[in-house]
Amino acid sequence: MFARRKKRSRDYVRPDHWTVRLKRALKAGWLLLCLAALAGWWLGWGFVDGAGERIEHRQLLDAIMGVLAFPAGLLWVWIAPSLEPLAGSLALKVGAPPALWRTYGPELLAWVGATVLGYLQWFWLLPYVFKSRR
Repeated sequence: MFARRKKRSRDYVRPDHWTVRLKRALKAGWLLLCLAALAGWWLGWGFVDGAGERIEHRQLLDAIMGVLAFPAGLLWVWIAPSLEPLAGSLALKVGAPPALWRTYGPELLAWVGATVLGYLQWFWLLPYVFKSRR
């Protein structure tokens, strides 16, 4: 049928190659930015009592995560409020206190979803698409 192509030494990338180090640095930097967005919301805005202020800060967290994980994160941030009742009932069934879910659950749902989708998009799907184009 088809002859199998023999792998050459240039087909393997050494772990200390600059592209591998750049990829690791980009992953770590992106994850640190996501954690910084969560920490900024949690430390700066998570304990504010005013309902109006919390909505504004939730929107700021959604905007930051939408930009970091664009376009999948933006889509998630748009869809996540529709999934909040389902996620809330699931959280209550597994034992989360209702007051804790009402206070922090929707924001954490948006953050976790955008982070997971952004990670899959930037560090799994995009490299796969570029490799398959060769």
